Amino acid sequence: MSAFLSSPDTLSALVTYWAAKASAPGSYSTPADSLLRAYQFSCRARSGSSGDLVIDDEVATLIGANNPAKAADTAYRILLLENQRSLAARYPDDDGYRAAGARYTYRRLPIVQFWLSTQATGQLVGLLRGYAYQSCEHDGWETSTARKLCDQIERWLLGDLEAKDCGPNGGNWASWEAPEDPRAVAMREALANA
Repeated sequence: MSAFLSSPDTLSALVTYWAAKASAPGSYSTPADSLLRAYQFSCRARSGSSGDLVIDDEVATLIGANNPAKAADTAYRILLLENQRSLAARYPDDDGYRAAGARYTYRRLPIVQFWLSTQATGQLVGLLRGYAYQSCEHDGWETSTARKLCDQIERWLLGDLEAKDCGPNGGNWASWEAPEDPRAVAMREALANA
């Protein structure tokens, strides 16, 4: 298994989506709130049953310097940091990814806004899975703030899929009945028209 530094556009696409969903009407949140929530869940997850809060100093520094208006930039830096940690665990003798990452800058991607407006956010599922695959090589991934941000993105993507296929209210799952097999319907229609 090999690991790579995710592209700047991959990180930008994920963060553009994250920021749009975190600030969407009805989300009762802001990107800064969502970022802080991800960090708090991460600290609690690292603490385990001990009850002692375990803090990630590098992420705490990023969040501490965070201007709420720049929450997307901070989220981008957190995703990049976690990807770099994965590469450091996988390739301890190679730090070329650090120099490459220094040139990374978040930019809001209009294509993501287009995907949101056309309910075509499925492309982001592949980007999210690819990012997670590249970032999971170290022991801290499961409890990382980046993982918690990815969990937020995944939850919103599932909501998008549900809204697209089941309607804005998710359909009536309590009284759902399976439709008839469309192949059988097509065969009956073909035989009736023959």
